[in-house]
Amino acid sequence: MLPFIRLILAAVFLAGCTASENIDGVEKEVARFHALLDEERFEAIWHQGTTEFQKAVTREEFVEFLSAVHRKLGTVQSAKRQGWNVNYTTAGTLVTLSYATAFREGEAAEQFTYRNDGQVSQLLRYDISSKALILK
Repeated sequence: MLPFIRLILAAVFLAGCTASENIDGVEKEVARFHALLDEERFEAIWHQGTTEFQKAVTREEFVEFLSAVHRKLGTVQSAKRQGWNVNYTTAGTLVTLSYATAFREGEAAEQFTYRNDGQVSQLLRYDISSKALILK
């Protein structure tokens, strides 16, 4: 029985390390997303998305959307991670990170989902919620 428990504990430990590595990698991608947003390089963000992302929203629609976000909220001042989820699938690892983000002109809740295929993390979904986006 003891070897079985050790095996389970080792598996849990290894899974935890992998989740942590995935989260760290996606946090870097979120920082890159914010930097590109601040630089108004919206097309670059779209081009780094998954095929599913690019099929869900055209380049023109996404650029228009992020232009509005940047125009109404301004530059990113800080982003604090609020939660995370890691889901291992046959198509790759899905990492979802939620942030409370302070922009120059208002606050927002952001959620990023990236797919990691073992080599590259690509944006699969981006959601933002902010009163300033509606009221300004």
